Amino acid sequence: MGSLQVKLTEGRERLDIVLVLDCSSSMAYGQPDKLTFAAQLVAALGYVAMARSDSVRIACLTPRAGGFGPFGRRSRLPDLVRQLSDVAPAGLVDLNAALAACLSDAARQPLVVVVSDLLTPHGVSSGLEALQIGRQADVVMLHVVSPEEMDPRLSGR
Repeated sequence: MGSLQVKLTEGRERLDIVLVLDCSSSMAYGQPDKLTFAAQLVAALGYVAMARSDSVRIACLTPRAGGFGPFGRRSRLPDLVRQLSDVAPAGLVDLNAALAACLSDAARQPLVVVVSDLLTPHGVSSGLEALQIGRQADVVMLHVVSPEEMDPRLSGR
């Protein structure tokens, strides 16, 4: 064409994403229960991340640390959904300790998305601090609430 052409592109960095699912027994409340909804939300977020070819790990907050992954391609979505469908409420969980321990040592400045009902007597501030300051993670908190909690029945005991 006789003229100089310049093509501009944007380089995109692949992220390490950790989707943290609260599996405490308080997540079994509601209709549908909060754990089922939270697992569906984690699956949807995992799909979006895998479509971008990001590395996705799932961490389940239980009394003993659990999780699965990494998942890197969209073709692994059925594995992710199958493993999320097996998640069950795990009893009493110290969210602060579980959050502080949910990352592996290999994770470098990950994006951490915590999906929880935040029902814990001691709060979650020290666990989130451990992620943000100690592990230098970018943290996003998604608060799950059941319809019964939003509009409780005020009769009876």
